[in-house]
Amino acid sequence: MERTIGQNVKVSKDSTGAFISVDWVCPVCGEYNSGFYFTSNIDEVTTHFEVDHECDHCQEMVTIECSDPDVLF
Repeated sequence: MERTIGQNVKVSKDSTGAFISVDWVCPVCGEYNSGFYFTSNIDEVTTHFEVDHECDHCQEMVTIECSDPDVLF
Protein backbone atom coordinates (compact mmCIF):
# COMPACT_ATOMS: atom_id res chain seq x y z
CA MET A 1 0.00 0.00 0.00
CA GLU A 2 1.31 3.46 -0.93
CA ARG A 3 1.82 6.14 1.74
CA THR A 4 1.32 9.90 1.81
CA ILE A 5 1.54 12.74 4.31
CA GLY A 6 -1.74 14.26 5.49
CA GLN A 7 -2.09 18.05 5.46
CA ASN A 8 -4.34 20.32 7.53
CA VAL A 9 -4.97 17.50 10.06
CA LYS A 10 -7.66 18.22 12.64
CA VAL A 11 -9.11 15.94 15.32
CA SER A 12 -11.95 16.06 17.83
CA LYS A 13 -12.25 13.26 20.41
CA ASP A 14 -14.67 12.23 23.12
CA SER A 15 -15.44 8.97 24.93
CA THR A 16 -17.22 7.47 21.88
CA GLY A 17 -14.51 8.07 19.27
CA ALA A 18 -12.65 10.60 17.17
CA PHE A 19 -13.54 12.66 14.12
CA ILE A 20 -10.59 13.23 11.81
CA SER A 21 -10.37 15.80 9.04
CA VAL A 22 -7.39 15.56 6.68
CA ASP A 23 -6.37 16.71 3.19
CA TRP A 24 -4.04 14.53 1.13
CA VAL A 25 -2.62 13.93 -2.34
CA CYS A 26 -2.80 10.40 -3.68
CA PRO A 27 0.70 8.99 -4.30
CA VAL A 28 -0.68 6.72 -7.03
CA CYS A 29 -2.58 9.15 -9.29
CA GLY A 30 -1.50 12.54 -7.89
CA GLU A 31 -5.06 13.79 -7.28
CA TYR A 32 -6.15 15.88 -4.29
CA ASN A 33 -8.43 14.25 -1.70
CA SER A 34 -9.97 15.49 1.52
CA GLY A 35 -11.76 13.41 4.06
CA PHE A 36 -13.79 13.47 7.23
CA TYR A 37 -13.43 10.16 9.03
CA PHE A 38 -14.63 8.60 12.29
CA THR A 39 -12.85 6.01 14.39
CA SER A 40 -13.77 4.38 17.66
CA ASN A 41 -10.07 3.60 18.31
CA ILE A 42 -9.46 6.83 20.21
CA ASP A 43 -6.30 5.49 21.89
CA GLU A 44 -4.62 5.29 18.46
CA VAL A 45 -5.38 8.93 17.57
CA THR A 46 -2.44 10.74 19.18
CA THR A 47 0.13 13.26 17.96
CA HIS A 48 1.09 10.83 15.18
CA PHE A 49 -1.27 8.27 13.69
CA GLU A 50 -2.21 6.68 10.37
CA VAL A 51 -5.48 6.37 8.47
CA ASP A 52 -6.06 3.95 5.57
CA HIS A 53 -8.46 5.27 2.95
CA GLU A 54 -9.37 4.74 -0.68
CA CYS A 55 -8.56 7.50 -3.19
CA ASP A 56 -11.71 9.14 -4.56
CA HIS A 57 -10.18 9.23 -8.05
CA CYS A 58 -8.27 5.96 -8.67
CA GLN A 59 -9.81 3.81 -5.89
CA GLU A 60 -6.39 2.66 -4.63
CA MET A 61 -6.00 2.19 -0.86
CA VAL A 62 -3.52 4.65 0.66
CA THR A 63 -2.04 5.03 4.14
CA ILE A 64 -2.25 8.66 5.24
CA GLU A 65 0.33 9.67 7.87
CA CYS A 66 -1.11 12.32 10.21
CA SER A 67 1.02 14.38 12.61
CA ASP A 68 0.42 17.18 15.13
CA PRO A 69 -3.33 17.60 14.60
CA ASP A 70 -5.18 20.81 15.44
CA VAL A 71 -8.55 20.82 17.20
CA LEU A 72 -11.45 20.20 14.80
CA PHE A 73 -14.28 21.54 16.98
